[in-house]
Amino acid sequence: MSDEAEVLSKAKELPFNERVIHAKWKVRNEAWEEVTSTSKEEGQDMEEWCAGGNAELFIRGVNDTNSAAQASALEALAAVLTKVKSKDAAIASAQGHAICKGLCCKCLSGRPATVKRAKEILLLFAEVGCGDLITESLVAFALGHKVSKVALNAVEVLTEALRTYGAKALDPKPLLKEMPKLFDAKDVKVRTAAKELTAEFCRWIQPSVIREVLLSDVREAMKKDIEALISQNEDKAAAPTKAVRGEEEIAGEAADKGGAQVEEEQEKMAVDAFDLSQPVSILSDLGEFWGGLKVQKWSVRRDALLSLKSKASVPKIEQGDFMPIAKELKRVITSDSNVSCVNAAIDCVEVLAKGLRKGFKSASKLLCPCLLDKFKEKSTAVTRSIHKSLGMCLEMCVTLNDVQDDIVKYIKHKNPKNKVETLKLCAKVLEFPQEASIATKVHDTVLKEAVKATQDSSPGVRDSALQLVIQFAKVAGGVHAIESFLGSIDNARMSKIVQALSGNTKEEKAEAKPPGVAKKEKAVPKSVPKATPQAKERESSEPSKYTKSKSFESRTLKLEGLIDDFTGIVGEETFKGLKSTLWKERLQAVKDIKEKAKDICAESESKLDVLIAGLCQVPGWGDSNFQVLLNVFETFIEILQCDLKISKENVEFMVTGCVEKIADVKLNAKICDVMDKCTHAIDTEFLVMKVVSKSKNHKNPKVLLESMEWILNTLTRTSGRQVSPQGLIEAIKVHLGHNNPNIRLATTNVLGTIIAYRGLENKSYLGEVKPTVMANIDSTITNLRDKGIVPVSPRKKSPKKFVQAKEMTVEVEESPEENADTQLPGGILDKLSDTNWKVRRGALEELKQIAKTRKDAVKANINGLMASLRLRLHDANKNLIILTLEILQHLPRSFEKQWERYAKLIIMEVLKILCDNKKAVREAGMLTLHSWTDRFNVKSMQPHFLIFVSDAKTNVDGKVSVLTFLSEVADGSALQLEDCLHDILTIIADCLLGKALNLRESSSLLLKALTEVFQVEKVKESMKGMSKSQSDCITTSLTKLGYISTGSRTTERRPRTSLSKRSSQSRTARPATAGARMTPSSAVKTAPEPEADSFMPNDDKADRARKCRKRTAVNKPLIEELQRPEHLRTLQAALSQYCTQNLCDHLFHANFKKHCTAVEIVSSLIQDEETFKGVWDNLDLILQWSSYRICEGNMQVLVKILDLMDGLSTTLRSKGYQLTDYEASLIVPCLVEKCGHNIDRVRQSFKDLLMKLGDICSTKATILMLLPGTTSKNYRTKVVSLEVLENLYESNETEFYSTKIIKEIAVLLSERDIALKNKALALVMNMYKNVGSNLWKYLSSVPDSVRNMLETKFKSLEPTSIDVDYTPSSRTPGSVRRPGSASRTHTPVRNPSAPPGLKFKASPAPKPVDEAAMLWSKSMKRASSEDLPESIEGMKQLCHVLLDFAKKTSDLDVTTLVNSADKLIFKLSEKVAFIFDKAIQDMESSSTRTAEPGSSRGCKYVLNTLMHSFQLSPMAAAVSEPTLRKIMKSLLLLLLNQAVPSLEEGGQLLKALNVLMLKILENANRTSTFLSLLWLLGEGGGDGDKSLRTKFSDLSIKCTIKMVKNLSASIEEGLNLEAIMNAVNEFLGSLEKPAMRERLAQDDKPLRMVKTILHELCKCVGKDIYGSMLQIPRSQDKKQLIYTYVDLYTSMTSTVRTASQNNANVDTRPLQARREELAGIFQKIGEGEGVGLQDLYKFTQECPHIPIDGHLSKTSESFQKYIRDGLEACARQSENDKENRSSEEVSSKSEQPRRSSYSIEELRQRVERAKALLSTSQNDTKSPASS
Repeated sequence: MSDEAEVLSKAKELPFNERVIHAKWKVRNEAWEEVTSTSKEEGQDMEEWCAGGNAELFIRGVNDTNSAAQASALEALAAVLTKVKSKDAAIASAQGHAICKGLCCKCLSGRPATVKRAKEILLLFAEVGCGDLITESLVAFALGHKVSKVALNAVEVLTEALRTYGAKALDPKPLLKEMPKLFDAKDVKVRTAAKELTAEFCRWIQPSVIREVLLSDVREAMKKDIEALISQNEDKAAAPTKAVRGEEEIAGEAADKGGAQVEEEQEKMAVDAFDLSQPVSILSDLGEFWGGLKVQKWSVRRDALLSLKSKASVPKIEQGDFMPIAKELKRVITSDSNVSCVNAAIDCVEVLAKGLRKGFKSASKLLCPCLLDKFKEKSTAVTRSIHKSLGMCLEMCVTLNDVQDDIVKYIKHKNPKNKVETLKLCAKVLEFPQEASIATKVHDTVLKEAVKATQDSSPGVRDSALQLVIQFAKVAGGVHAIESFLGSIDNARMSKIVQALSGNTKEEKAEAKPPGVAKKEKAVPKSVPKATPQAKERESSEPSKYTKSKSFESRTLKLEGLIDDFTGIVGEETFKGLKSTLWKERLQAVKDIKEKAKDICAESESKLDVLIAGLCQVPGWGDSNFQVLLNVFETFIEILQCDLKISKENVEFMVTGCVEKIADVKLNAKICDVMDKCTHAIDTEFLVMKVVSKSKNHKNPKVLLESMEWILNTLTRTSGRQVSPQGLIEAIKVHLGHNNPNIRLATTNVLGTIIAYRGLENKSYLGEVKPTVMANIDSTITNLRDKGIVPVSPRKKSPKKFVQAKEMTVEVEESPEENADTQLPGGILDKLSDTNWKVRRGALEELKQIAKTRKDAVKANINGLMASLRLRLHDANKNLIILTLEILQHLPRSFEKQWERYAKLIIMEVLKILCDNKKAVREAGMLTLHSWTDRFNVKSMQPHFLIFVSDAKTNVDGKVSVLTFLSEVADGSALQLEDCLHDILTIIADCLLGKALNLRESSSLLLKALTEVFQVEKVKESMKGMSKSQSDCITTSLTKLGYISTGSRTTERRPRTSLSKRSSQSRTARPATAGARMTPSSAVKTAPEPEADSFMPNDDKADRARKCRKRTAVNKPLIEELQRPEHLRTLQAALSQYCTQNLCDHLFHANFKKHCTAVEIVSSLIQDEETFKGVWDNLDLILQWSSYRICEGNMQVLVKILDLMDGLSTTLRSKGYQLTDYEASLIVPCLVEKCGHNIDRVRQSFKDLLMKLGDICSTKATILMLLPGTTSKNYRTKVVSLEVLENLYESNETEFYSTKIIKEIAVLLSERDIALKNKALALVMNMYKNVGSNLWKYLSSVPDSVRNMLETKFKSLEPTSIDVDYTPSSRTPGSVRRPGSASRTHTPVRNPSAPPGLKFKASPAPKPVDEAAMLWSKSMKRASSEDLPESIEGMKQLCHVLLDFAKKTSDLDVTTLVNSADKLIFKLSEKVAFIFDKAIQDMESSSTRTAEPGSSRGCKYVLNTLMHSFQLSPMAAAVSEPTLRKIMKSLLLLLLNQAVPSLEEGGQLLKALNVLMLKILENANRTSTFLSLLWLLGEGGGDGDKSLRTKFSDLSIKCTIKMVKNLSASIEEGLNLEAIMNAVNEFLGSLEKPAMRERLAQDDKPLRMVKTILHELCKCVGKDIYGSMLQIPRSQDKKQLIYTYVDLYTSMTSTVRTASQNNANVDTRPLQARREELAGIFQKIGEGEGVGLQDLYKFTQECPHIPIDGHLSKTSESFQKYIRDGLEACARQSENDKENRSSEEVSSKSEQPRRSSYSIEELRQRVERAKALLSTSQNDTKSPASS
């Protein structure tokens, strides 16, 4: 005891983190008890204690193996969680998941006290706010636990958490997915708890959802129990009993809440069954639907539709192609004569829309017109179903905006019933929440037609239309919002609208006057009836021009003592509630004020002022709870609705709060309502200007945006009459230059609206604005004018009446002339947007004539005209585009110098036309540009030209057209381009570096034209600031043009890097603005001159290498590691010691442009011999910095660094320097990780750089650092890494022979991508060529599939073929090489001077891809010629191309070969028989009857062409089955031809025929090969006499046997068993034919071969073979032979498998005993006992699953060879013994005469007898062993 006490006393001195992991449980127990006591102390901050690293110790505590220590840990954890305030604490956020996992796994299965405490802790986690955390842990570790006690406790915790904290703290959605498993639990307690949890769910989720999601598949008994529990809880309010930490306590229980509030909370927690349900696939199970619709009987069609409805009546349907179903439903709805079928089809639309939601959108648009048309049906059931279906479609699938055209069409329908029902449908749809937000989008269409329908002759239509208008007003917020659309509604109907909206108050009726009446009565002030005396007095004393019944005055509000006065008005308790920190109390206080606001305001004006000012101060606009502020704004609305005088100060108070919170989405609608009410109580202009002044400087741009939106709506509602245009325009025009595009757009709309309503003369207040901005404003004005808005200009007063009458008379006389001359024909602009191209063409031709003759009409309508013509430039009809361009050619004639302003609006669209693929369109665009040159300055259009040319989306034709245009106008306009000559030269340089020849030529022409104008000196001066590659390119071009002599070039041209074009484009692709002129200052500035001592020489590199962690291929630099802040700080500290301050500032500046400058400085230092020493001594630091910047991902910096590394590697190689492994590890792994860039040019630069670094780094280290790239997830990274490895292997092959390296490369052979797989295979096969079979020792651990493939490829590495001299002069006979030299023609010749990593190309260089394809096409055409010599030359060319392609020295695309493979082989199959027959005929017709020299030249070439074609697997696989039949039959017949050996080199020809046949069997499509062989065994081999047919069958059988040997591999590779079985069935079916019977009577080998194929298929597939026989009908009357054989073979196969399984089960000895037996056998062999090999052979046969490689790997190679040879000898001896035994058994039996053939009936009888014998043997095997 003393020792234990001493241990405990010493342990108390240890830190807490050591005590809780102490070996003594008592020490751990005391530590946790101290935590418990500490946490219970007042003022103890446990969150800070947990954040200090102590939180993670609770993980050990809950997992403690000692129950007492665990209990103390749980007690401490509960105490700590009690003090935690939110889920952001470390114990909840960082360690919560691990702690909950321990609670679920260790504690819920413990003692009762432990379980109880664990449940409390889990509930505390939920209280903290980590409900999702405990849900995840319980679902993952407890609900599915094998111990039912754990699952039960987990369900109880979830039930209690949901009941206590509600669905907001514990999301029920993931739990609902786990409930079905709990319903099927074995323990009844778990099932009971699951029922209770389900019932609890129903308190928070609609019971209908629970029934739909969970109870649909539950057993009836359990469903009944759950329903009983649900009924008990349905009346209970869903209110949490405790609040989650971080939120205030719930004020009262659910009983204290109002019913509406409870319903609101329940609605917030509503869950959609669609979100919880799994999608159900129904498309594959609609056979009854499709079949039933074709039947004429109506009941069958109805049942088919009902079956679809039944299958689709699920909560969620799996997405798919439902358009065919929708089209079929549309057909039924529109054309079926039976009402029941129509009704059923409409019901199907409803359930499909409900289950598919947005996936049924297209179908809904398709079905909407026919459903609306079906409203004409008299059946009420159909009408009701249409309402349901369309309502569901418009609620779930589409919006009213999507189908507004159809709605408008049927509102205008001639049938009144269609009108009525369509209007009712729209009114119903507007009640949906989602439709309220987009109702304004259909005002111009649906609302306008509804207003017209209120004047309809039918009463039902009028009433329905009026209800729809009322619904629009409700959604919009009042009549004022849609007042502009209600012009045609009379007073009576307007009164009905107001009555429906505001409850039939007389005051509202008096105010409800149509807009027309209001205009008429505006001049006569009229008092409002039944107004209060005070209101009358105020109105008479201060009449307002813009108010109806209310006015305002300016009253000075004293803020001294405001709070005291406000407290006295609202009460002490209410004021305390407003100041409370609990949002519930503040909310209740505001509600109390809202209830008595009207009474307070009615008492006196002073109380009104105090109430408004007080509410603005307390709780204040900074309140964080939106519900409190929402009620404040509702209180303001209550005040504004009273008939009271509102002062300017009060309005200003309210406007301040409204502007401050207008950006809040939840408050925006109510705030707009408050300000709209203010416009009725105060001057609108005053209010608008206050909103402008308070929002313009707000820090939140959304405030300004929403304010501008409200101003726009106010102007639209009031037609802009109540606002001064000058003041508003001058106040907001400053926002036209705002950096937020949305604010600029909103400002443009406001300005366009006020100008459109108040007149174009107000444009003068805008001042000077950009042309593009003015164009946008003009476009807004034009759109409003198109809607019928006419400005009301102020009317001038005349001093005398007769003068005014005279002026009016003159005006009336002159107005028609002016209008007729300046207006376009009515509707011509609308015709330009017509869907019919003929209508558009007619409108364009009419416009063309107007542009030629009527200049004034063009000027007056130029804005709308340009907008319409811009759209036509994108017309799908190219002829209309040309016609539009012709109009644009005539438009400048109507203007003097103003055309430049409008040309800028459309010039980019015209330039895009130059990219069109049609030459006529491009020429029309060029003519348009030339027609504009006299009307605008080329200098002003230069930015547009440069942006267009530098855009990456501009194709070569577009660039060439622009450059050509500039060169053509250079003579007259080039002097205008002097200021921007530098930018133009930059574009020219980029185009000169392009690949397209015509682009380079056009660039040279423009450069020549500019040089002619500006002279060479000016051009050279403008070249300053360009990159080296750009200036060199222009200098070279000038030299070629003869402007610069060769000797004048003083600097040596540096080769351009692969990314110079991209870097130059980045300077011109993004100008400052669209109209900004690119000056030389905007180009990239030249790098500053580097200092001589930029890097100081030092000898610290070795120390840094020793201290720094070496990054190897295993430990590569990840992006996250390189971007750690401490890494950059360490690097900056190191570099600051060895480089100048200026360079260090550039290297670590925040601006990436400084990084580019730093890279340029380092690049210049590398080139200088004097400064290179400093760079070399600090190279490791430079490489670290480069890796960091590469990982940052900036494109410009990346390009610069790649250029730097390229120059550095070149310099180091020229100086003979080598990078150390340390230096290489700093840059190479980063390059490997990033080399899979998605831009081709960048990726090529990465690859070139890696290849160069391979020459200056250790090869072994480089290979190891490249290997991780082959395992990257990025496919492009794998390809680049493999290509670099392939390049390294060419020069350093010995470094590759390592198991690790070769294994990583071999793993790529199992890749799915063919290109990547082929690259890896080529590298491995190159290794095999060099080391032969020794390569296998490095491939010992590769997968079996890869091993099998390599074995096959290695065997066929050197294919046999007839080697022909392919030199062009080889026309002489006897020019055939000997076969011994054949292998050399297949070894690719590598060009040592070729760039590393690229395909090695022979000299001369191959032609481009298009020329290679053209050569291939010409060669094929030549080979197909009827002229034999010409055909042979064509085949010779084909051999050249195929041989180059096999060597990878051809640019021919493999797609070209594959596409033409079938055609080529078909032509050659015709040629091969013809050429051989011709050669044999010539030989037999000769005098000596011997072959002459050169007579078999055609035979060799046709066979070689076929050989090379079938050696290429893609070509061989592309040969179709008919072609394969033809070529195989031709080759087999040639093999049987006795005259072939007599030809010149006949033996070689026969050998070639054999090898070619093998290549066909090996590489051709397996399915096609099998089908061709079956055809040859059957119908295809029936030609010729008996002996020829027999020999032909023998050859066909040999080929088939070779294919059958690899049948299992073929099946794995995707052999089409269905086609094979059909072919076998056709063969067996042909046995009935007399010709086939006669043939089989002579030789039945084909039949036996087919039976063998069938037997092997059954062995490989088993009974699954029946799945491939679905197309073969099984007749009940007559047994088919194929099913008879398949039944027999499958039963035999199953018996054999059963027997083998029984035999396998005989040996019951354990595995260890078998291994000991194997060790004993090897010991016998080692001791020299001869019987050991026999025992080893028996052991391998009995236990094939136990490998012997483990024993062999420990022995020498000679002993391994001895063992293998011995096993082979034992195997041969065993086979001989079997053959001897079988021959003895056969001889012992009675010999019976063998028949050569049997009839069909006899074959069936023999098969039936065999099946009977087989069943007897099976019964014998099933008998007891005792018998």
